[in-house]
Amino acid sequence: MKKLSWLVLIASILITGCSSELQQTELSQGIAQNESWQVIKVMNYLFPSEIPVIEDNVPGYEKYKALAVTELIYDHSIISYIKTEQAAVGQLTAGSKAEIIAFAILPKAGEFPQIPFLVIDLGDEVICQKLLESTDGFYGSYGMKFSIADIDGDGLDEILTQYSTGGNGGYGTFVTSVYKVINSELKKLFSYPQDEHEESLDTGFQMTLADGWNYVIKNKHTGFTCSVIHGKQQDNPYFEEDGKLTKDSLKHNQDNWLGVDPFFYTFEPIDIDSDGKFEIMTAQYAYFYGRSDGIGEAYSVLSWDSDSQKMRIIKAGFWPFQDNDSSQSTYLEPCDDYRLNWYKNQ
Repeated sequence: MKKLSWLVLIASILITGCSSELQQTELSQGIAQNESWQVIKVMNYLFPSEIPVIEDNVPGYEKYKALAVTELIYDHSIISYIKTEQAAVGQLTAGSKAEIIAFAILPKAGEFPQIPFLVIDLGDEVICQKLLESTDGFYGSYGMKFSIADIDGDGLDEILTQYSTGGNGGYGTFVTSVYKVINSELKKLFSYPQDEHEESLDTGFQMTLADGWNYVIKNKHTGFTCSVIHGKQQDNPYFEEDGKLTKDSLKHNQDNWLGVDPFFYTFEPIDIDSDGKFEIMTAQYAYFYGRSDGIGEAYSVLSWDSDSQKMRIIKAGFWPFQDNDSSQSTYLEPCDDYRLNWYKNQ
């Protein structure tokens, strides 16, 4: 039997002690069906309200909601809580083009956390795929989007998904994945952060310190390097007053001083060489002492290697915060320009 989340367990105790037999039976049925729906049913009991009026971002996909709740083994009363987030058309198979629709299940007590899933209409059959297998209490998604592009060069599109799972300093936490339709099933080619059984992707960013209050950023995969100024120069614990490294800094300078979030807050397809095979632009929040001490944005271009079935880092860049003070009114334009064009200069 699947282990219940703490929210469901606590609510079960409360309901068992104070509710009617009918309410107990309803909750038990919800628990037996699906843990994701358990959480929503418990939240609905603890925070009762009227059936929500959910406005779809893209209207006209009601028929897929009913199909999805059946395929994903949800209670059909959940249809009232499903929001259509996005829709697109792509060449996922050698047959006719497919329609891809992203949905999210919203708890009645509020818009978050959401449970994201995809519905893919291939014409002769429909695929329904949850992107988040378990809500685990209040864990869920906070907005979801997808892109379509051919990243393996076989002439067929893959689906790139991204959703946030919350915030923990920096730019937040994200789950990004690449899916491919193989034999009428949606297979995951890649995800970041990786699933437990997958080899972890190291984007290769490192940092050492240098005389002159310099912080030297390097990428071990591409040879990219840049030097930035970070923090105050006076009373800097890593540098002497004349800008030379302290003895302790020299002692530890072979270590990597840079922290990089294991999340991509940017995850977008881009064909950097116009050959029809798309790469993926990514960006990560980078920090020095702690996540509140942001030093910049680490950029990578990923390329899918069909032979090894892995992503390769083929380009790297870095946008430093200190050299480009975000409090200045002139910050946004050069920042946006860098984000769009940095890889073209390599």
